[in-house]
Amino acid sequence: MRNIAVILTLLFIVSCNQVKYAPKPSPFLDMDEMTAIMTDVYLLDSSFATNQRAYLETGVLPHKFIYEKHNTDSLTFKKNFSYYVDRPEEYREILDRVKKQLDQQKTELQEIMEIEAKERAIVPASDSLLDAQPIIIDSPQ
Repeated sequence: MRNIAVILTLLFIVSCNQVKYAPKPSPFLDMDEMTAIMTDVYLLDSSFATNQRAYLETGVLPHKFIYEKHNTDSLTFKKNFSYYVDRPEEYREILDRVKKQLDQQKTELQEIMEIEAKERAIVPASDSLLDAQPIIIDSPQ
């Protein structure tokens, strides 16, 4: 029984050593490029999820837009994505960068929204009675 356990353990170790990782693709997208693309993917996917009708009505294809923006294509992105997923340390670094960029964009957007809210609060509301045109009533003759 002990021999069987040893044999199974050795087979398990040997089989784990032959895991094939995705090769370095060509063209290769470095971590900065992958971070930029993945940040846009997260933004566009969340936007699409909240407002699908706008995309469907305009005919915009979200991922196609991202590939064009970053001068790449879906196959290149998928090969590079697989490459980084097979390397957890590098993939984690990319995800940390994406989170940092999204947090920064969120902070910038909140600051803009606060400024706009303050500007709207400063503008006094117009008085509709003062802006009204006088009504002229013709008297019967």
